[in-house]
Amino acid sequence: MNHPLRTGAVVGAILVSAVTLVGGQASGSGPMISSFTPPAANVGTTVTIDGSGLAGATEVAFNFNSASIVSDTDSQITATVPLADDGGPITVTTPDGTATSATNFTLIGLYVTTTSLPSVPRGSEYSVTLQAAGGRLPYRWRLESGRLPRGLTLTHQGVLSGILTRKNDKPGTYDFTVVVRDSARRQHQMAQRSLSLTLT
Repeated sequence: MNHPLRTGAVVGAILVSAVTLVGGQASGSGPMISSFTPPAANVGTTVTIDGSGLAGATEVAFNFNSASIVSDTDSQITATVPLADDGGPITVTTPDGTATSATNFTLIGLYVTTTSLPSVPRGSEYSVTLQAAGGRLPYRWRLESGRLPRGLTLTHQGVLSGILTRKNDKPGTYDFTVVVRDSARRQHQMAQRSLSLTLT
């Protein structure tokens, strides 16, 4: 004889409990991303993220790089593509958890993501690797204009390094522009950035 199970009854190791569904998700569950548009975009583009449980988002990230949230509702968030290595999944974090997109976002274009350089005292050794995002690896760097302090050079790999001797280096700010090129076969992409290095 079959007996109906009561809510909360335990049969063996199975617990039967009442679950309220809201919009296809269990009530009280975390956020969910169903889609985002456009799937590929340039830095600064507004991307629309659809899903559920998105209200009160504390962070939106493109490939783990935080983005600025433009608008926020339970079913939709808009955010701006940040200047970073953004090719990868999109995540939305709320007080109830973190949702990750099933597909990856694709960054369009090539960008120099290094925006500032640490200052350096005279007589010291210096080494900084410039960063870029987008395009096709490997990158090739060059000094486009301006002047570096004596003793510093920029390699094709984007390493700015050297030993600054006290006799040859004058304190002050050195302004220069760098250019990076990707390795696309048919049509290279290029990007440039003006930087400043302070010698103390």
